Amino acid sequence: MGTRAAFVDTLFNTWYTRIGAGIGVRKGGRMSVRVLVTDDHGVLREGVISILDDYAEFVVVAEARDGEQALELARRVQPDVIILDLMLPILDGLQVARRLRRTQPDVKIVVLSALAEPAVVDQAKAIGVDAYVSKTRCVEDLVDALRLVAQGEKFVSPGLSRYTPVVKPSGTDRNRQLDLLTLRERQVMSMIASGLTNKQIAHRLGISVHTVRSHRQRLMDKLDVHDIATLTRIAVNWGVLGQ
Repeated sequence: MGTRAAFVDTLFNTWYTRIGAGIGVRKGGRMSVRVLVTDDHGVLREGVISILDDYAEFVVVAEARDGEQALELARRVQPDVIILDLMLPILDGLQVARRLRRTQPDVKIVVLSALAEPAVVDQAKAIGVDAYVSKTRCVEDLVDALRLVAQGEKFVSPGLSRYTPVVKPSGTDRNRQLDLLTLRERQVMSMIASGLTNKQIAHRLGISVHTVRSHRQRLMDKLDVHDIATLTRIAVNWGVLGQ
């Protein structure tokens, strides 16, 4: 292990020994739910932590700013629940959820996202998340969602689960249509469906905004799609979202 890596590990272990090791028990011996908060916006993480600070039954053991860090901290601090945004750098929330289901199947996953497209909610539920909370209803729903998943139940914010899926094409038709798309167009399709802007996609892929627009127009022409909602449903149904 390099000097820098060893220093980071030592620093983390010191923090965890002083702060994290005793987490899980509040004053009076009452057990608390240990929570890892993940969002790429610091202000939003602070807002969630502020909400949970008002409830003795929850304690935030760590916070992560991207998907890769979320997986690493989940492995290290072993939270009871991870609050997970979907639009994360490096690894998006759906990718994180998939990996957690393989590596830490007992951890509860509460998605907290601005994405309200029911197709995305269905995809998250299919992966095995325990709750899906809309950011527009964070104050109203988050605590209820955490309480329910801690008891082994499920939760979806009102209005997010009413969804009639588009008819899925047959496997042959789907493969034929996907074959029309280049790898880059599939990447752009997944990112658009995840709610990223052209500028965000350009930054992640290292290309210009103009090039993103060109990829976007070509893939929508190839699929004969004219709006983002339909594109998102196709991405979910075809398993492209979160790739």
